Amino acid sequence: MKGRIFALLSLTVLLFAHLSVSSESHNTIYSNDAPRLEKINQSYYIDGQEALEVDTIINNDSSNYSKSIIESNEQEWNIATKNYTNNTLQFINFDQNHYSYRQFAFDSNNASNSKKSISKNVHSNNQTKIINTDESSSVTSDNIVGTEKCNYSMKSIIGSDDRQLISNPNSWPYKAAGQLVIKYVVQNNVTGNQDNMYFIGTGFLEGPDLLVTAGHCLYGDVTNSGDYEDHINNPRFADEIYYYPARNGNVDPYGGVKIERSYIEKEYYLNQQKDWGCCKLSNPICNQTGWFGKISNFYEKDYEITTFGYPGSKNGFMYSSTGIMTKFEDNGWYYRTNLDTEGGQSGSPYRVTINGNTYVCGIHTYSVGNSYTGGIRIDSFMFAFFNSFVTGDKVYQIKPTDYNYADAYPVDSYTENTFVSHSLDNGLDFRTRRYRTGYIHNEYIVMSSIRKGIPKNEAMIEYSFNSPVTRIEVDLAYWRSVSNEWLSSSNGSAVLQIKNGEGWSNKFDLLSKETALPTNRSNPTTYTIDFDHPVYVFRFFCHYNGTSTLDSNRGRICIGNMNVWMQSENYMPLNGSELEYKPSEWNNNSMSNYNCYAYALNTKLHGFMQPGASDSSYNPYDSNYLTGSKLYEYVLLDGQNYNFSFKPIGKYDACDIGYYKVALVIAPNRDYHWYRQNYDGTWSHKPGGTAVTNLDRKGNLIYDPESCDRTTGFPSYSEFVGFYQVNVSNMI
Repeated sequence: MKGRIFALLSLTVLLFAHLSVSSESHNTIYSNDAPRLEKINQSYYIDGQEALEVDTIINNDSSNYSKSIIESNEQEWNIATKNYTNNTLQFINFDQNHYSYRQFAFDSNNASNSKKSISKNVHSNNQTKIINTDESSSVTSDNIVGTEKCNYSMKSIIGSDDRQLISNPNSWPYKAAGQLVIKYVVQNNVTGNQDNMYFIGTGFLEGPDLLVTAGHCLYGDVTNSGDYEDHINNPRFADEIYYYPARNGNVDPYGGVKIERSYIEKEYYLNQQKDWGCCKLSNPICNQTGWFGKISNFYEKDYEITTFGYPGSKNGFMYSSTGIMTKFEDNGWYYRTNLDTEGGQSGSPYRVTINGNTYVCGIHTYSVGNSYTGGIRIDSFMFAFFNSFVTGDKVYQIKPTDYNYADAYPVDSYTENTFVSHSLDNGLDFRTRRYRTGYIHNEYIVMSSIRKGIPKNEAMIEYSFNSPVTRIEVDLAYWRSVSNEWLSSSNGSAVLQIKNGEGWSNKFDLLSKETALPTNRSNPTTYTIDFDHPVYVFRFFCHYNGTSTLDSNRGRICIGNMNVWMQSENYMPLNGSELEYKPSEWNNNSMSNYNCYAYALNTKLHGFMQPGASDSSYNPYDSNYLTGSKLYEYVLLDGQNYNFSFKPIGKYDACDIGYYKVALVIAPNRDYHWYRQNYDGTWSHKPGGTAVTNLDRKGNLIYDPESCDRTTGFPSYSEFVGFYQVNVSNMI
């Protein structure tokens, strides 16, 4: 079965670009079962199948095309989506009005410098540093041009070729873009075989697991020329797509990430109009690479614009081009630009800088000879749809009455250190623990950090959720004026914090000038806080630097209704039995006495434990010892002998109460290694007799032991065995 490689370029045309890959491509790191690109003796191969250089134009003429069955369906829909896991096609109706929120870029290597993700009056369209602009505000009659028929070509160099090689794509912002390898399985009318046809394109990231690209990179008619001509206009979704972030020639620092689901808008599904699409990734690679901020409905004639992506003739290397916006088409969808592009760059981001902040405003989709290039503008619908991946699908409200707190400010250690469970009628389960925080006067949850004689001048309420939280909207205010409450940024602090290992990281300053916390509790301000990555644990915390001689409560900050956005799929849920991450309990003088297995089981009773060593059948020299099945068998024997429970569990399944999740990986024929899930949703491990850490081999926080870096360095734990749940409460 022969494969064929093409490059994706224009709105209505899919064109081939010569794909060159260095003969040293064996150095590339690949994850999962990603297609492997190689060059052997001047020929190109994908997964060992020869990729012929084909120079055939595949023309998607959709002028008389429609899907009458779908159009006549009474059910309203505006998005077509393909699920690659079960190979099903679905049609959904997306309500954009629930997702009109702004979103900034997130650079995972420099998160402290990412733009603040707080806004007041989040539905307003005239806020400072606006992202989602009014639909009609960006285009005037001076900007509108007539439509024209044009011949699309694969390469457009307008004037001199000003494209620049990106020497290090694995740096911000370039690492938030990558190359696509798209596969169609098609009938060869000459041989009768089912052939693989491969295409290349570009995509970029707009959320933890959200890839954005051109629609024709996901969906098109590839059977209307040569040996594959079927004389039918039948565009369809690709059979398989992989994304390679920050590809640099023959080097793929993150490997290939499989596309789990693709989405295109109704206009493109029916008539190949509005050439954009997006994909849900099988792994949240964006937590390692970062993702871009975006702006909707932006256009300004002669405004500077930049793009970067993967030209088909450049051997897998990334190139950038800078130009200007020259026109805006009267269909309200497409920009014209003078950017230099060629086949393979379809799906590249259009980026503009506004008031010092850089946003993606559109997607590269086409070129017209050497006259102009262009792409689709991100409109309000696209903006909202992209946001729906970031904000999660479920929203729950927590009211002050839901906590069942007394009208008091407790200071006892039990209340401070012990979680209390809350189950709401809306289906939300969460846990809290607190200090100097109560339900005061039947009005608000109130923190008070100031009073004579209290053990410490602090107050806090900590939240722990079973599902990851992507955003909160919360009503906040002082109890009374600052002069009455005393607490201000000059003598203390009040912050929203997220769990960071054993400590906390500040996310949002309640006392800053920008926040402008209101002093009238009858009229609180609603604040929206987006988390850079989904979190399971956060807290409100305040501290007073002085000493009070007044026997009454001060420094009071009110927490009212809080809406919580929960990630609704592809996450590893918690149940409250997970252990807190406390590396200091392990990283001491006795650290070398314990290993990853002991840490996974949270025990120091049996030293440097080896699976199966408790049993007489133990044989570490068995050739099958370092296999998943044998290690599992030995752990079960340890459970019987040491009195703990251990059983397999699905990645996205919740553990039984009293159990927590662990994961097993193997370096083939060399070693095994264990991870365990923390109560904040991250994972930690203890490499041999060294220190406990919650970082992977590349220094990134571990959110998923299956997709984290385990292969950099030695040994390479390349085999992921599985997830398990363990209960060690009765261990002897």
